[in-house]
Amino acid sequence: MVDEHFSAAQVLGELKDFQHRTVDYVFNRLYGDAGVSRFLVADEVGLGKTLVARGVIARTLEYLQGKVDRVDIVYVCSNSAIAEQNVKRLNVVGEKGFTRASRLTLLPMEAHQLAENKVNFVSFTPGTTFDLKSRGGRVEERALIYKMLFQLHWAKEDGLRNMLQGAVRNRDNWLWWTRHWEPKIDDEISNAFRLSVNNNEALIERLEICCERFKEYRTAVPWIESSERYSLIGELRRLLAQNCLHTLKPDLVILDEFQRFKGLLDGDHGAAQLARELINYPNAKTLLLSATPYKMLSLDHETDDNHYPDFLRTLKFLFKEDSDSVTKVQGLVQRYRRQLYAMADGDESSIVIEQEKLQTTLLQVMCRTERVGMTQQLDSMLIEPSRTAALEPEDLDHAATVDRAARAVGAREPIEYWKSSPYLLNFLKHYELRRKIDAVLDDPPKDLVDSLRQADGYLLERTSFESYEQIKPANARMRTLFQDTLERGLWKVLWIPPSLPYSHPSGPYADAAGETKTLVFSAWNVVPDVIAAICSYEAERRMVDDLDRSIAYSELYDRLRPRLRFTKGRDDRLTGMRAMAWLLPSPRLAEAVDPLDLAIRRSSDNRPPTMADMITETEKLCRSLLSSCP
Repeated sequence: MVDEHFSAAQVLGELKDFQHRTVDYVFNRLYGDAGVSRFLVADEVGLGKTLVARGVIARTLEYLQGKVDRVDIVYVCSNSAIAEQNVKRLNVVGEKGFTRASRLTLLPMEAHQLAENKVNFVSFTPGTTFDLKSRGGRVEERALIYKMLFQLHWAKEDGLRNMLQGAVRNRDNWLWWTRHWEPKIDDEISNAFRLSVNNNEALIERLEICCERFKEYRTAVPWIESSERYSLIGELRRLLAQNCLHTLKPDLVILDEFQRFKGLLDGDHGAAQLARELINYPNAKTLLLSATPYKMLSLDHETDDNHYPDFLRTLKFLFKEDSDSVTKVQGLVQRYRRQLYAMADGDESSIVIEQEKLQTTLLQVMCRTERVGMTQQLDSMLIEPSRTAALEPEDLDHAATVDRAARAVGAREPIEYWKSSPYLLNFLKHYELRRKIDAVLDDPPKDLVDSLRQADGYLLERTSFESYEQIKPANARMRTLFQDTLERGLWKVLWIPPSLPYSHPSGPYADAAGETKTLVFSAWNVVPDVIAAICSYEAERRMVDDLDRSIAYSELYDRLRPRLRFTKGRDDRLTGMRAMAWLLPSPRLAEAVDPLDLAIRRSSDNRPPTMADMITETEKLCRSLLSSCP
């Protein structure tokens, strides 16, 4: 049984009040009377949805203790690094719980640990867990499949080994995996996997043919045979993953930022079917997390990504394909919309009633917390500045350049992209415009060639970067961002000065006092790339401009020597080791010299001490420590 002494009180005590209320509401909707099996938390960005999920996990463990033998928590998000980081944060039982960021197909090696633990936290990413068709996967997965199948009659001696080698170029490396690697494989999963393969006659026939073709090792494989090989590998991985689900036995499935892989929730392909098997596991609850569960705005040309059908699609999943519930919401939305129109004519009598009906229905499967209204000033530490982004003539020249290129290759109107990003022809990778330009590079149409020839000064060129020429913002919003950051000297500081500093800021940090963070939102993937590239380059250009010598962009790291260097002399001896003292941590020094304690003792008139005062006091403490040394 799950530890009957676990209490959620400590975890819940770490939450803010609004997060605690959200946890209680979600838990009651999932496990209370007339509870649901799927629920969405759509809190605004930065309000701690992961902390809410942590609280729900704690309440779930407390509720299930004594009722089940073990609890499996499955966390799914689109990024493997985030999955590995967050699954550790979600582990509310510490070392008592098995925590692993893994692939579903690798569970046969970890099933024994799952069975031995009362609580398991496992994280996956959709691309490596569900979307397995026609993919080679990792070498461990293919070697694991080989270990479980090589003794079957159709394996054709080395045929299966050669087929599963996939993209491993080093033959000796692959032979080690298949001959000397000895993983501990769960017998139950292995037997079930072999049975599912042997019961699939069509698959067996394809495997027999493919193993016969690969019975001799070859370095060059025709495309048709290679395609069939990877198709079979994908099918074997899918069957293995399907069998692993029954070992996992999820109790709570958390889908973080699920809109990034929403196709898995209602698609009819193999990956979607596998994902639904996880979500629909008997008695499992599903918690969805997303600040943007559906698109709030659609432009005229976005016919395949309309926000209202996307909203209904989300509801359909939350209501478990209950069309009556979705139809009810549609009717309430229509009535609420009519009341909004009526309000414009001065009739406000029924709008509150319709709003409450709609809200009550949606609260069955979702909730949302926003910052507005959480403080008396209604700003909740956020201010949306009212800025005017003024156009300049060169901005319009950039727009004309992109428009000519778009018309030359038959791409759609690029005006929406131009509003948010400069130098589109350089940065619009993976967009329709760039794809169409790349497609005709071998034989470009005359209109495209002419438009690019007229773009002198409106395209980024390597020579400009190499000589650290000034790159103009070339966009009203980018120019405003420059004014709010670079022009205010923020390129001189490594971080935003603290709001409650231990010492009085000096130098660039004194000039930047009072500055705060800025959130930049955009619907286009190109915007983060442009901001990172253009702003960081301009900051670096200004830093280099202060140097007495001229440095080319590509020579920066070769010509500027770092402050701390650890090199080897001619006799292969390490040099510059005195600098090591600056890097080695000293627990005794950290204990004796506490910046906060110094600030409290040295402050006057409720003002923090100067850095000079802090250094003077630190020197006294260090002399005292040194005098006590033998």
